[in-house]
Amino acid sequence: MANTKVTSRVLADDAVTIGKLNITNDPSDGQALTAEAVTDGYNLKWATISVSQTLTVVGRSSNTNITVTSGAIAVETRSGSNVNVGV
Repeated sequence: MANTKVTSRVLADDAVTIGKLNITNDPSDGQALTAEAVTDGYNLKWATISVSQTLTVVGRSSNTNITVTSGAIAVETRSGSNVNVGV
């Protein structure tokens, strides 16, 4: 079986450039390189990545779900001091 592994010994510095990756669009600030499945493999493209998580706040009589996409959450404890949670 042929060795198809590419190692740093055979890959020169700066040999792989953005132009050589055949990316389908131009990047904007804050985007990440992603792979999109297509019929004959994958296309690489720049895309904005968003994260959305649900935080459940447990209350005495009921719970509340909050969708958090970015920022910081300040949680006040019963003693009145704040606990900061980064998102």
